[in-house]
Amino acid sequence: MKVALATWEGLPLLGPDDRLLQAALGDAGADGRPAVWSSETVDWGSFDAVVVRSTWDYHRRLPEFLRWVDRIERSSRLYNAPRTVRWNSHKGYLLELEARGVPVVPTILVRRGENARELPQDRGWEEIVVKPAVSASGEGACRIPAGRRQELEVERLARAGDVLVQPFLRSVETTGEHSLVYLDGVFSHAVRRPSLLTATSRWSDGEAHVPLPDELKVAAQLLGEIRPRPLYARVDLVERDGAGPGLMELELIEPLLYLATKNGAARALSNALLDDLGRRPGSSAPSTGATSPGF
Repeated sequence: MKVALATWEGLPLLGPDDRLLQAALGDAGADGRPAVWSSETVDWGSFDAVVVRSTWDYHRRLPEFLRWVDRIERSSRLYNAPRTVRWNSHKGYLLELEARGVPVVPTILVRRGENARELPQDRGWEEIVVKPAVSASGEGACRIPAGRRQELEVERLARAGDVLVQPFLRSVETTGEHSLVYLDGVFSHAVRRPSLLTATSRWSDGEAHVPLPDELKVAAQLLGEIRPRPLYARVDLVERDGAGPGLMELELIEPLLYLATKNGAARALSNALLDDLGRRPGSSAPSTGATSPGF
């Protein structure tokens, strides 16, 4: 079994997290190899599966990346599923999940070039966060304090592309974000991470976290909306100022999975992948054209 672990040109030999998965695949008798997604020399059809891992520049070149997804769909099997990757590449998915009843951080989507002059004062937000709808690792996100012409700042940022507007939640400065990792639909482990929008950080790489029952409930609810079941998922939650946990982001493309946090996590991911390939041999079936998974 030959598996490509897709990465980016800035990390051609994978990072520590993905090397754990590579080793686990080797222990199971599979050949896990790093492969730069944007390389023109990789024969993707020679792999039984391609697992999207540290493709951490995809958001800067999204059209090219989505063409690559199309290419893999025609020649191999992609994890997570191609339609899941396409859907998850634009953070407008938060509004879809909210419409399905999933608790999310209050979010307004401002399309590129839209007028934002009625936002967000009517919601009673003071300090706000604006982030690109296509982004990764918090790139491009900023806090805009009360007292500034927030709507003008939002419009300025929206000139470059769609943006999300959310209230700044004080809980990110105290408890940080709680990231719950699911492997093959099953909860594996969780970490507490600092928000990239806070001035200081107590947990540079995340620390082990025991999720609360309400957090597990939210994660189970939203993952129940995703079809096909993702091989891996990271559910980033934050406390909504007394309203319980809400979804900050659902990471289904290239999240850091903190596999070192739990003994056996890399092995569980490797086994889930190889089991799925054993159940469904051969190349991926043609896409149905759907853009959102399971709705």
